Amino acid sequence: MYFFNNFEATLQKAGGVDPVSQVFYINKGEGVTAKESFNLQSDRSVNKDVVLKSGEKANLWLKLDFAEKVDGKFAMKNFGERYGFDLSATIDRFMISDLEKPGFKDQLMKSLQRGNVHEVSFSKDGRETKGYVAANPQFKTLDFYDAGMKSVYSKAVDQKEVASEAVIQEPEVVMEAKKGRGK
Repeated sequence: MYFFNNFEATLQKAGGVDPVSQVFYINKGEGVTAKESFNLQSDRSVNKDVVLKSGEKANLWLKLDFAEKVDGKFAMKNFGERYGFDLSATIDRFMISDLEKPGFKDQLMKSLQRGNVHEVSFSKDGRETKGYVAANPQFKTLDFYDAGMKSVYSKAVDQKEVASEAVIQEPEVVMEAKKGRGK
């Protein structure tokens, strides 16, 4: 009899010197898929339902910690429900125009939970930009990329709350400046 208990995945990143190798374990037919292992090795997070050592089931975001090795493999960080990352609420914070399409948010959430980067149109500096997005549960945000997959600082992407606050605050500052000049 043979049992499939683990597999080793190796990823050679473009422009990278050393390949990234990691052993992923399969427990009772449950574990990380080949695509999810690629996403983890690409420094993205994956959402999984797992069985803990205690036997409890839990939903966790998993991410490889490339700074720490345990028994020759990278340590796995996990972020559970108590950590406070809500993917749906996080998506709603950003000005993503594709969310208006029926079913797009569900499709986006499923894709991000698998660790994929997903093509979206988002607003940056008031202008619509085509690019990509990935979930970042560790910092409770989304990672944005331009069309060439170069990182876009997520605070530079327009957010729904920030845009409405900025409109309210600007007239007050302008009015105070005009009052100061008259005296």
